[in-house]
Amino acid sequence: MVDALHHTPFGSSAPTLRVEHGPAGVRIKGLRSSSAPTQTIAEQCAAALDMGVAVLAQEGLSLKDVTRVVYIIADAADFPSCFPTLRHVFSHLSPSLTLMWVKSMTPAAVKIELELCVEAEPA
Repeated sequence: MVDALHHTPFGSSAPTLRVEHGPAGVRIKGLRSSSAPTQTIAEQCAAALDMGVAVLAQEGLSLKDVTRVVYIIADAADFPSCFPTLRHVFSHLSPSLTLMWVKSMTPAAVKIELELCVEAEPA
């Protein structure tokens, strides 16, 4: 089942934030900064994480529940500038990491998008 928090019309370049509930758990996709054109990748990463924390809270979850983080980036050279923020946020947590490097993002000002995954408890 997919719960859409925001709907983006076909052809729009605005991100679509989605919360997907399934037997495997919860996936929060499309976490992006809303101020991307004026921000560095590190600032966009921090804003996306802040948004993720808010969405997790709406689901009764926190970053402690996150088991996997997917980083979708357009420029690998800039990604290391996110490390201080990521070290701070995940210093005591150990979610698995997937890094996806894409040719470009839409719109071009977006440099990073996050996906947070929370595995379901075994039945």
